Amino acid sequence: MIKSLPLRILFSSLFLGLVTSLLAQDVTPPVFDPYEPELALECSDVDVIYVTATDDSGENVIITYSDASFSGGCTDNSVRTYTALDPSGNTTSIMQILVIVDETPPVFLGVGEDMTISCDDDLPTIPVVIVYDECTELEIEEFDFETAFEDGICSQVIRWTWSATDECGNYGEYTKTITIEDNDAPVFNEELVDYYIGCEEEYPSAPIVTAEDNCTDVTVSYEEEIISGGVGEGGSSYCTAQDVSYLNNSFSMKLINSPAQENYITSDLVLIQSLDMGEGSTAVLSGNLYGEDNPNAGWYVYMEFDNGMDWDAWSTQIFPTGYRDDFEIAAESHLDWMYFIMNSSNSYFMGLGDYEGSELQLSHMPANYYYAFQLGFGASNFTSDYGMSGWFLAEGTFYDAGSADEEMQNGVDFSHAGDIYTDFLCCPIESLVRTWTAEDQCENISQMQQTITKIDILAPNFTFVPEDQLIECSDELPTEMAEAIDNCGEPVVAFEDVTIPTECPSEYTIYRTFTATDNCGLTTSGTQIITVTDTETPVLSSFPEDLVIDCEDDLPTAPEVTALDACDSELTVEFSEEIIGDMGPEGADAYCYATTPVNTELGWAGILFDAVLGDILVTATEVNYVQYPDQGEGAYAEVSGSLQSMTNENAGWILQMSLMNGMNWEDWSNQTFPTDYKDGPGTSEEYYESWMYFILESGTLTGYGDWEGTSISLSHAPVNYYYGFQLGVQAANLNEAYGVGGWVSYAGTIYNEEGELVEINGGGDFAFDLDCCPRYSVERSWSVTDCAGNTSEHQQLITFEDLTEEEEEEAPAIQVPEDEFSLAGAFIEDILKVGVSPNPVTSTSEIVLSSEVNIQAGLKLYTTQGLLVRSIWSGQLDKELDTEILFKKEGLNAGLYILKLNTIAGEITSKILIEE
Repeated sequence: MIKSLPLRILFSSLFLGLVTSLLAQDVTPPVFDPYEPELALECSDVDVIYVTATDDSGENVIITYSDASFSGGCTDNSVRTYTALDPSGNTTSIMQILVIVDETPPVFLGVGEDMTISCDDDLPTIPVVIVYDECTELEIEEFDFETAFEDGICSQVIRWTWSATDECGNYGEYTKTITIEDNDAPVFNEELVDYYIGCEEEYPSAPIVTAEDNCTDVTVSYEEEIISGGVGEGGSSYCTAQDVSYLNNSFSMKLINSPAQENYITSDLVLIQSLDMGEGSTAVLSGNLYGEDNPNAGWYVYMEFDNGMDWDAWSTQIFPTGYRDDFEIAAESHLDWMYFIMNSSNSYFMGLGDYEGSELQLSHMPANYYYAFQLGFGASNFTSDYGMSGWFLAEGTFYDAGSADEEMQNGVDFSHAGDIYTDFLCCPIESLVRTWTAEDQCENISQMQQTITKIDILAPNFTFVPEDQLIECSDELPTEMAEAIDNCGEPVVAFEDVTIPTECPSEYTIYRTFTATDNCGLTTSGTQIITVTDTETPVLSSFPEDLVIDCEDDLPTAPEVTALDACDSELTVEFSEEIIGDMGPEGADAYCYATTPVNTELGWAGILFDAVLGDILVTATEVNYVQYPDQGEGAYAEVSGSLQSMTNENAGWILQMSLMNGMNWEDWSNQTFPTDYKDGPGTSEEYYESWMYFILESGTLTGYGDWEGTSISLSHAPVNYYYGFQLGVQAANLNEAYGVGGWVSYAGTIYNEEGELVEINGGGDFAFDLDCCPRYSVERSWSVTDCAGNTSEHQQLITFEDLTEEEEEEAPAIQVPEDEFSLAGAFIEDILKVGVSPNPVTSTSEIVLSSEVNIQAGLKLYTTQGLLVRSIWSGQLDKELDTEILFKKEGLNAGLYILKLNTIAGEITSKILIEE
């Protein structure tokens, strides 16, 4: 094939040569560089210049060529003439033979790329293919086509092959591969849903699940796993909502600026938190709320929460985040919370009761997610319990049929914030996760899961609660425990005592509340009432017996009597003393019966000597001698009473005699006038110095009976006071008895034998035996009453008698209670023992009390400063058996303490050391 130089190139060259020749006389043609005179080329390489040329001017040389074809077999060869033209128009030409070699196979157009299709796809149609040869630039109309097929279970291959040969014998082919594969997983024929069962129920048998595949047979396998999780463990949990309280309001949620009511209380609101499936845990809060003020209005609540994460993840989001702590109770607990975002596309309120027809769509607040819905201990912002809080936006239509507002009845548009403030009682959930795996023969896999969750919503039941009891304060408190069962496990039973005191510490009422708690924290309570009474009377430490004491003895001092009570340690023994009988005139220090002297032949108590009428003799029928203490002028005494005639029992006098200036012998014998003592047949000289001597100040005899109307005055005799009225043993001069007597002068009137009242005067003598034994008895009473009103009493009667020395020695001693403490002269430390083992006390120790006698006792613990810490034990110590007491250090600070064992006989102490 011959190619011609384009006309525009030729014209340019001629014009350039002409211009060059006109401007400069460059007549030297360009020179071709050495070249190959003959080249073998592919037909695709023909349109390339294979020579170069240079010009001595250094300017560029333009090379053009023309080809003249000649036959060369399957292709046309060419003789190529190259012409080099310099800028001056000088040219030079050379020739080169181009041998065209066609080794390029034909090209196939329209085949397309290899394909991979699914086994259930339609095969593509065979494409229309054009075969083209580049050297001849002609379409090859005749070519070959064949189909090849490779079969397999999971892969089939179809190959379409086109082949052709050009005029030079170059063979070409192109294969298009269509691979048929099974990449689609099997499809399950059944659809299973998750559900809940009671924890006491058995998991049902797994259903038969089948699957289909579009290409091959399917094998379905099954496995199951039990997953246990709970609060704070990243696992599932089932929580029942608990209202919180604030400013006398209770609520779980609030609708702020609600046209009806703001606060809503949970009815059966439940939070279910799922397992973390890789994108954060999820939770659903659902159930019913009702109004705090109007329980006939409420909401069905459904809230979904996604993207649950811990604080580390929440605090490192790409947007700013924080946590809510409205009342500053979170402390560091926010580090353990979970943080959720509300799923705004599937969270809503549906009206109930008066709100029926209301629909509110809920969305997360704030919209920038600075705060999340936080879940954990203290997260409710009101308590430190496990709870949740968070803000949401509620939008929709709000109806309130119970409202007086007609607009509310017809529905109003609502768009306000809401708030969750709720605590939860959560139960760890056990879930059975069933997994079915369908696999075809090409290892394509589909999985389907079903979760069956066991929950516990039933509280334990008591099978036994101890009956109410009435016990004595000295008894040990009952320790019988209540018994309970639970549908899901073994509940824990504990109790708490609330003591209601009375004014008496020994009497109180214990309300013992037993609480059975199951593994989910659900509780049941039962109450036992323990009434503690004190009906035991206190015990007096001694019981003084009745006494008979000598007349001259002083009243003995009352013995100190203490008391011990099984329960009341604050006892006071009340003592009283009552005089029974006649103590005589006030201020008297002697009050004596004055009687007719005994053991005498005379038999009179008074005599008036009269020469005319004869001596008048009288006896004492009821005469008293009263003596008063010395007030500075000597003792003073009065003798008064009735005297009876010895000859006429119907006649007598009322005696009134005043004695003054009573003094002892030393003073009497040293008067300014002569004095002496009056002696008589019954007098012994050994006594007179012990007598008292009085002067008769005045005296009267006033008649009664047959002597009524008579009156006689008495005066001291002798008038020179040589003798006085004598008081003492044998002082009456008629016997050896203690008595009083003295001479008198008298003057007055009396009846004569004719019954006439006549005047008489003369001298006389009075003598009385004195019985100065007290005319009263003393009743002493000891009583003790504990705070419960139980009283113990004891009385002692003390009477006076004239005792002999032998009788005085036989007087009884003070008695103590039988079987209590009767160890006169013994040391208390030898009788009572307190032992503690181990000591020091690190947890518990045993206290052992021993006694040589049976005795009431109480054991108490004191600080070293004497402050009562606690009462440990009270009761009866048995001399035959040690008392063992379990001592616990609970509630005690480390340090030294004092144990005191108190009895009516005294107390002993022992040190006890409490260690950390």
